[in-house]
Amino acid sequence: EKSLPLSAVQEKCIQKGLNPRIWLNDGYRLLFRDIARNDDTRTLICCLAPSGYVSSYDTPMIVPEVAGNLIKPSLAYVCGLLNSFAFDFLIRPFVDKHIKGYVLKRLPIPSYTPENNVIERISELSLETAALSTELMRGLTESSNQYRQLRAKLDALVAHYLKLNLYELNVVLESFTSLREQEKLSYGEFISANLIREEFSKLTTLVNA
Repeated sequence: EKSLPLSAVQEKCIQKGLNPRIWLNDGYRLLFRDIARNDDTRTLICCLAPSGYVSSYDTPMIVPEVAGNLIKPSLAYVCGLLNSFAFDFLIRPFVDKHIKGYVLKRLPIPSYTPENNVIERISELSLETAALSTELMRGLTESSNQYRQLRAKLDALVAHYLKLNLYELNVVLESFTSLREQEKLSYGEFISANLIREEFSKLTTLVNA
């Protein structure tokens, strides 16, 4: 195995204009897939990686400039937004073969404010989804239905947070034609969209109650 001394990594960060205190912290990192096409089932795919993991050229890393104990929830919040259908819908027209930082800059990502209950819930759901996804990959659970339901709750909450109405949400969901046809073939319905609509209706009912 090859490794570099911490001092060398710190120096490299400084050369690139990156704050070593932020980029070498012990918290989570946000990774996103670089190679992508706008006619894939999903274009924008992100994940949370714990400390000790590194990313390759094809999976760039994002670390927020926030204080210690806010790094994990703020990253989870951003990950939840970027993995949503709504943000995928926004970025797809600008993606050909790669997603670079300048492409992500097109996305109107609201600032992370932990005092906002909806933002905190997005962060919590994102962390729950990430944890369950890890369990599924490691074979610790087979609850793919629970994972799909969590994703639907997160997507519905993001749509609600962005103040989409049901018509606008349907426009977003139905634009993912490859995924729709794939799920109809596998499940007989566009299951992701249907679950999101159900969760969105629950949120709308609560607001209007």
